[in-house]
Amino acid sequence: PVALMFLSNYKPKISSLKEAWIKAAVEHTNLEIEYYSAKTKHELTKRKVNPDFIGSDSRGRSNGFWATFDHLRNEGPRLFKPETILKWTATAEHFEPSKESRWKELLIEYAQLGLEFKSF
Repeated sequence: PVALMFLSNYKPKISSLKEAWIKAAVEHTNLEIEYYSAKTKHELTKRKVNPDFIGSDSRGRSNGFWATFDHLRNEGPRLFKPETILKWTATAEHFEPSKESRWKELLIEYAQLGLEFKSF
């Protein structure tokens, strides 16, 4: 019985940054990322961000992982290239999505990946 109880509460872990970004965006959970700013400052920083969507901006140019808010810089939206995010951790904090937020674009992929049933 104890083993069955454990298995019934078991959720497989998120295995990729993409899955984490989608889950965090849809569930409005902050992520803390370790990010290398290669283009500008050539430094490693830790940032708490409000993930929003994955894709191109409204002009179809800049492509990557978008956050509606970057708490380190106190600004948003911000674009992060996935290859520059070295580590990520979900926080226990949640955020209210902005009116311009595009997280709903991720709902189909969220369901297809079964992210509702995975844990950070």
